[in-house]
Amino acid sequence: MTSEVVIKFLVFWGIWILIPMMVDGLSALVHTSYAIFKRVRIRRNCEDDDFSLNYYPLVSVLVPVHNSASTLYECLESIAAQTYPWQRLEVLLIDNGTTDNSFDVFNQFTGRYPRLRCRWVSFKQSGKSRALNAGICMGKGQYLVTVDSDSYLVPEAITETIKAFSRDVQLVGTTGVILINHDKIEKSRSALRLMQICEAFEYIEAFYIARSFQSRFNTLFTMAGAFSGFRRLALLKTFLYDNRTVSEDTKLTFDLRMQNPGKNRLIMVEKSVALVAPINSLQHLYSQRLRWQRGQLEVAAYFKEQNSVSIFRLLSSFPSRTLFADHTLAFPRMAWFFLIPLLFFMGYPLTLVLGANLIIYLLYVIIDLIYILIALAYLKLDYRQFVRKNFWIVIVLPLYRFIVYWCRLAGIITAVTVHGEWDSSGPITQTRQAFNDLVTRMGFK
Repeated sequence: MTSEVVIKFLVFWGIWILIPMMVDGLSALVHTSYAIFKRVRIRRNCEDDDFSLNYYPLVSVLVPVHNSASTLYECLESIAAQTYPWQRLEVLLIDNGTTDNSFDVFNQFTGRYPRLRCRWVSFKQSGKSRALNAGICMGKGQYLVTVDSDSYLVPEAITETIKAFSRDVQLVGTTGVILINHDKIEKSRSALRLMQICEAFEYIEAFYIARSFQSRFNTLFTMAGAFSGFRRLALLKTFLYDNRTVSEDTKLTFDLRMQNPGKNRLIMVEKSVALVAPINSLQHLYSQRLRWQRGQLEVAAYFKEQNSVSIFRLLSSFPSRTLFADHTLAFPRMAWFFLIPLLFFMGYPLTLVLGANLIIYLLYVIIDLIYILIALAYLKLDYRQFVRKNFWIVIVLPLYRFIVYWCRLAGIITAVTVHGEWDSSGPITQTRQAFNDLVTRMGFK
């Protein structure tokens, strides 16, 4: 009798635990296996790391500027500090509707660094995609690098990007590694600081684990808007940045790949690092993740033939697998969240229900723990010290991801009800509005 009870317990709760772990657990296993294999190869010196440039092609650095006075000087200083020769760089700052004193900051910078070729271009139309397209047309470089005005490049970032292009003639685009600038994380012991540290750890895992895997198998879903590089000739064969979507970076990533399917390559360059500021509020986190999630759906609509629903397509196409994991499975996860507490009212002991949830939580903690331990090998000393000092945050990370999940779910709902914008109203207000619009469209009101 005891063994029968144990079997029923394992089967019943195993199914409930399997639901949230179905995708995340399998993904963690695949990514971890690849990351370990990669580290073994590096230690055995199987990967060439001694490549050096014999020729320095002209590189156009494009910096879209929109009310960036508080961050622009630091961004430009990081460009001036690059190991890439100044005489082979041209920096274009494209103003798209700035109303603050960003131009004064530009003048201050050029006064201090007169030998660095730096141009300010005023562009009447607002919008990042339009500004970047204007810069692409004006830039003369064989390679183009886009840098957000609130990003800070490490000194070797551009050099490592050009090395990657020089190694591989089929490489058409690169994304840098985007990390949170840990020096700008709030010093106070507030809830915001807790979220900022979680965000920093999230970025480490996203780039050094997930995108590293995507890069190896040429399945990069999107190049980071904060810092990316392009081969000019390949870029000019596309429609450039599309202003019809809030995720123009993802759209361009797909355009470049579809230009020559199976041959054009897009990768992440691990030594090309850009630091960005952490979130400054829950509203900032919500707007950011809502935009990313909405962008995925918008781009999927443009390439719906490549993302058609079929078992073969789901298994063979990485965009379909990504959309399935991020969108299709989002609603079963939501159902699981609301249904599992009902088990208590169905007669299951509270300790049993809480125990199952604790097991799920611990599984996610273990996944984050493994990811961070692997990623530590890629981080520079100062960032490694930051991670070690705040290693305890892995206990909180699953809760942070739970908050992010609801932001993403809101993005799915608003994608079909609200016009896409870079800035969003509050999470509760907009989600309520989107839900009411959805109910109205379905005829329930």
